[in-house]
Amino acid sequence: MFQYCHDDLSELRTDAVVIEVDCAGTANGNQWSQLKSIYPDVTAAYRKAFTAGDIEPGRVLRIARTDQTPAHAFVFPSRVHPHGAVRREYIEKGIDDVTEQMLRVGAKSVAIGRMGSDRGMAWSEIKRQWLYSFARVPEIKLFGMLSRSTIAAPVTIFTDGSAEPNRGQGGYGVVLRFGDHSKELSDGFRNTSSNRMELMAAVAGLEALKQPCRVHLHSDSRYVTDMVNQGTLFRIAAKNWGQRKTKNLDLWKRFLDAFLVHDVDMAWVKGHAGINDNERCDQLAARAVKQEHLKIDVGYYQNTTKLKPSKASTTSHPAKRSTAASSHVASKDNKPAAKPRKTGDPCRNCGTPLVRREVKKHKADAAYHFSWYLYCENCRRMYHVEEAKVIRESSKL
Repeated sequence: MFQYCHDDLSELRTDAVVIEVDCAGTANGNQWSQLKSIYPDVTAAYRKAFTAGDIEPGRVLRIARTDQTPAHAFVFPSRVHPHGAVRREYIEKGIDDVTEQMLRVGAKSVAIGRMGSDRGMAWSEIKRQWLYSFARVPEIKLFGMLSRSTIAAPVTIFTDGSAEPNRGQGGYGVVLRFGDHSKELSDGFRNTSSNRMELMAAVAGLEALKQPCRVHLHSDSRYVTDMVNQGTLFRIAAKNWGQRKTKNLDLWKRFLDAFLVHDVDMAWVKGHAGINDNERCDQLAARAVKQEHLKIDVGYYQNTTKLKPSKASTTSHPAKRSTAASSHVASKDNKPAAKPRKTGDPCRNCGTPLVRREVKKHKADAAYHFSWYLYCENCRRMYHVEEAKVIRESSKL
């Protein structure tokens, strides 16, 4: 993932730096003016290549800087004109070029200036491409260059989530702080998992921000922090999410979209260690689990229905399947929901109104069969009812 540093080129301690320009050599912000004063060798080399006709969009120019820091400067032409569109093909080509050249020269760290424009690709999408590319080579560290004003005003987010028991009723809590301002978020669900609630808390915290921010996000879940800090999330996303076999895919997609909008540092904190905001998140999550009206975590059922059922909890017939989750769908008085008997009754597994489906085929020699059944379109659970039972005439004798 990205680590962050200020955009003062004179103080960079990385092996390489990437500066975006248009083909004429005009850079975003003040980076090109810094290059002229701090790295005159870089601007001179770029002008020479431009005069020779060797500059084109997406073709990165690497300038070696002997006995200097950084040792390599990558000048990245992303468009033809200063007001031209930044096209995806130029960005992808240039990022692949930088990655390959970094490996050739043995560079282990690179600082990247903010890229993109109002026309074409935005910085959040370009950042996605950088993360996808360098997730293949985790030994190379990525640094994002931030302005001084961004560093001075970070948003701090603490998150926590739990399910009682795991794969039962769950909730999450979030505390956001910005200067003297603070905000708390929480919600509870009928049936979910601890990992989903930990991840849901991080998603809720980032999605609550109304504009791009510098963020310090803290979680006591290794599942959440390691997935990001070790680059696993970006490797999986770059491979089309592992052909959709990734657990909690719906939440990871939401998290990644929100993560890319902001400049986020992820940090793991030990739970129940006396950190006030972390303790407060735990209290919010516990309170959310006990609230009167719990929501349905639709993504949880979409995940669990794709998993293979365990021998201890299932049989081969979906109508007889029994899971621990079903015991947690309760009525208002906290008693288990009654067995569904008609169309519109709630599913005992997730609470979704059931629909009627007709049975087109049945065994001719069976003692009885069901002419229709109730079906949950959310978690795909089936229910047979006595009203639909048809007994074979010969079996009545």
